[in-house]
Amino acid sequence: MGMEIKSQINLTDSLHLDNIPVFDISTSSELNYKNRIEYSLLESQQRLNELDVKRGKLRYLPSIFLYGNYSAQAQRNEFDFFDASKKWYPIGIIGGTINLPLFDGFQNHYRLQQSKVNLMKTVNTMNNLKNAIDLEIETSKSSLLNALNTLNIQKTNIELAKEVYDVAKKKYEQGSGSSIEVMNAETALKEAQTNYYNALYEYFTAKVDYEKATGVIK
Repeated sequence: MGMEIKSQINLTDSLHLDNIPVFDISTSSELNYKNRIEYSLLESQQRLNELDVKRGKLRYLPSIFLYGNYSAQAQRNEFDFFDASKKWYPIGIIGGTINLPLFDGFQNHYRLQQSKVNLMKTVNTMNNLKNAIDLEIETSKSSLLNALNTLNIQKTNIELAKEVYDVAKKKYEQGSGSSIEVMNAETALKEAQTNYYNALYEYFTAKVDYEKATGVIK
């Protein structure tokens, strides 16, 4: 946590058995691969690869460049450029250039093929990532369901251990039970509570893993 060992930690929240929020998988939003940052990065790479392929195809097209320039010269020996009565001599140039890519030694061809290969690699990587995300989601979903099932079982065990403890305590108070019976019931109750909190920890851990897999947590 990055805190000093001597620092005091004050808990501001508590866990109550009756108020534990349970995550319902059936109400979770539909998977959107774009919620995963690594998939979004690959999408950006795919767009760049597509632009690179488009640029390679455009190299086969002829290009036209037009240019123009207009200026005026005084052609004087004296520094009287602001004299309106003196004449200026205008000069104008306009032209154009046409480039026809007839043959470049197949250089652009190989560049274009490499750009297409890079695009295919990115698409394959995205498909592989989809499969990996699907597997991760199914695995985390199974873990979450198992953790939830274990949590419910441990909650039932607590309720049962609490009933046994209450009965043992009443029998002892009425003189029909022994203190050993009460101690054993109390020990079983504490053990059931410990198991429940362990199951609760595993549940929240599985919940976080599932939310990370679906892109809820980034």
